[in-house]
Amino acid sequence: MRVWGGLALAVTLDTLVQIIWKSTVRRVPGEVGSIGVFWSLAKQPALYLVIALATGQFINWMLLLSVADVSFALPFTALGYVSVGLFSVVLLGEHVGMGRAAGIALILAGVGFISRTPHSTRPAEAAGARLDCDRAVPAALAEARS
Repeated sequence: MRVWGGLALAVTLDTLVQIIWKSTVRRVPGEVGSIGVFWSLAKQPALYLVIALATGQFINWMLLLSVADVSFALPFTALGYVSVGLFSVVLLGEHVGMGRAAGIALILAGVGFISRTPHSTRPAEAAGARLDCDRAVPAALAEARS
């Protein structure tokens, strides 16, 4: 249940971040790319809500990856594309045409396939495939410098 709850929370937080952020950006006057837009956004209370939700999203993701394979969890979070698509129509008045609807249907099918697989591989199976980031990253950086 911990995995499914974490996945549901990941999709929910992503949806909230995207919809609130889009709603906030719509209210900001100015030309895209101008410094004025940045300062206008900084004055929006919703910006800080988005930052808090994104921080929660990050913490949830760390906890989720402690109990599920990334090859299972990340594709599952694609349901966020589905929920954002639906809520953008309902709350933001956007239009989802046939192409987008077909893409959403493919995402649902893909998540359906992935949800039928184990959320975590057994340690014995994955032991030979583990990446030791404590050694691999410094070694790659040292190689890049030379």
